Amino acid sequence: MVIAQAGIPATISRLSINTGFDQSRFDSTLAEMQALRIGLIGSLETNGGQRESVGYLGRGIRYLLREGVAKATESVIAGSSLMQGLEESGHFPKSMTGMIGIGEEAGALEKTLSRLSHFFRLQLDYRLGNQSKALEPILLMVVFGMVLFLALSVFLPMLKMNYRLKR
Repeated sequence: MVIAQAGIPATISRLSINTGFDQSRFDSTLAEMQALRIGLIGSLETNGGQRESVGYLGRGIRYLLREGVAKATESVIAGSSLMQGLEESGHFPKSMTGMIGIGEEAGALEKTLSRLSHFFRLQLDYRLGNQSKALEPILLMVVFGMVLFLALSVFLPMLKMNYRLKR
């Protein structure tokens, strides 16, 4: 199961928000650990273990990411690159694994991970902004309905009284 959200409609928006948040957190934590000169295997093991505390809906996504990090860690221990390990797990988007591969080849994995983290944060902010904009018309209709209900509850009895007095 691939977590990339390219073709999935916005109805599963919570899934994409949790995924974007987790991918951003994965990249930023791994970048910080690389900046501290912690080895790649130790960074991956620590980063994969941080997914233990989960919310009520994010359990499945975080489990898949944790599983993907564990597979990537095994792959790196076996001697392959981080990009190959993440690609083989199948739980990370191709854009992310491709950028990590470029960062590994260029020797700038830390900078690449920081930029990926920043990209996923921007993408997450964009998604959240769009969702809040999509909720505005719905909330406007709810408020309109409440105001209409209150207006009718005040004016209908007055109209009934006026109608009865005219008879």
